[in-house]
Amino acid sequence: MRPVDHFFSQLAQIERSQPSSELALDRETADHLIREFSRLLTGVIGGPAAEDLCFRILERIQGKKPELLQKVGNIAAFFLGEFDDTLDLDEDDWTEIQETLEDASEEIDIDTLTALMGELLAVGKLK
Repeated sequence: MRPVDHFFSQLAQIERSQPSSELALDRETADHLIREFSRLLTGVIGGPAAEDLCFRILERIQGKKPELLQKVGNIAAFFLGEFDDTLDLDEDDWTEIQETLEDASEEIDIDTLTALMGELLAVGKLK
């Protein structure tokens, strides 16, 4: 199992554990997700950028449908080069990705940065 698949599995488990139709992550669960997201992406965008990105995504989806947790995995998949057309992201997600790349550009390997910016360009999301 690839690390991103394991992360998607964790997200699905948390989604199923939500008691209502609104996402309500407690601090411990949110911290766990931030740590796992960061563990996946530290080698790509750096730990602080990964933590900030995950925190912002969780903040944006808190109180909405629990299924939106999958966005966290989709964004991780993008940064890991495992994104495909079946993974759903909206304009806010693409904006978060682009801003993260811009903010962390000095920390990211130039080849990785070029590849990720190329992917943004290929999906028509580079502004």
